[in-house]
Amino acid sequence: MRIINNSIESRHFKDGIALLCPVNRQGEPDEEKGLKRWFENRNLSYKRIAEARQVQSDYSRVIAVQLSAPKEYGRIRAVKADGKFYRVEQVEEIFTATPPAAEIALSDWESNVRI
Repeated sequence: MRIINNSIESRHFKDGIALLCPVNRQGEPDEEKGLKRWFENRNLSYKRIAEARQVQSDYSRVIAVQLSAPKEYGRIRAVKADGKFYRVEQVEEIFTATPPAAEIALSDWESNVRI
C-alpha cells in the first residue's frame, strides 16, 4: 500500500493551500473540521460550463487536490482558497491520473444561496 502525504507541496499541486470543509448545522463552513490540502488550478472547459448550466449553477473555479482514497472528499461542501470561500458543486475522482486527483468544481459562496 502506498502512502501519500497530502500535507506537503508537490510538483503537481503547487498553486496554494486550500481548506476543504464540511458545513455545520447552520449551513456555514466548519473550518475546525477542515482538511488542508495543496491544490492546482484547472481550466474551465466547455463541458464543465455546459454541465453547470444544466444544473442552473455557475462554476467560478476548478481546482484539483491529491486523492488517496475513494470518496475521500464526499463530505466536503465548502473550500477556502486564496482567502475566499467557495461552494462545492461537483467532485470528480480521477484514479487513472498520476498522481490520482480529485477535481472540484466551485461556485462563489455568496452568490449561490440555497434553501
